[in-house]
Amino acid sequence: MAFIEDGQGSGNKAGVTSENMIKTLAITQTMEHHVNVEEGRAYHLPFVYASTGTGDSTGSCFLYIKNSDEKDMVIEGFSYATTGVIQVVKGVSGTPGGGAAIVPSNVNFGSGRLADGTFYGSTKITGLTKGTVVDRVYCNSANESKNFNFELDVVLPKNSVLCLYTTGIDKATYRGTFNFIFHD
Repeated sequence: MAFIEDGQGSGNKAGVTSENMIKTLAITQTMEHHVNVEEGRAYHLPFVYASTGTGDSTGSCFLYIKNSDEKDMVIEGFSYATTGVIQVVKGVSGTPGGGAAIVPSNVNFGSGRLADGTFYGSTKITGLTKGTVVDRVYCNSANESKNFNFELDVVLPKNSVLCLYTTGIDKATYRGTFNFIFHD
């Protein structure tokens, strides 16, 4: 008769049900929690942008994120408050200009690890060719924060770019915070 032992020499063995399932008492945690607590690699990226509504027909880029880390950047979602429409765009090319560099905040206060990437926001970002719109967020309140969770987490491998754009006609202020981790 074969047994599954604990691997630490205590002699404990795992029980198996009549349906061939191992009996366990488990503690589970989300990947985001694990990466934040154990690895110190979870970040918030606050942004604010006031659109004049005079962008071109494809919209104005107001947040530029490029992953420079060897690990994938995994974006869970973001909070926002605006009356405009937010376009989430991948495959953006070119060299960003005009935007202000912003530094993501590590949300594990005991970790000194910085996010490895290029992050611009706060003003209209120029010099880019818009890529493919992967999602649109239709907003209706500038005075109340809402959370947008991607149905499937967005994964940015090294050197990938993701941007947020206006629709080009909205005269609105865009405020929010991007949430992301680095993980294999």
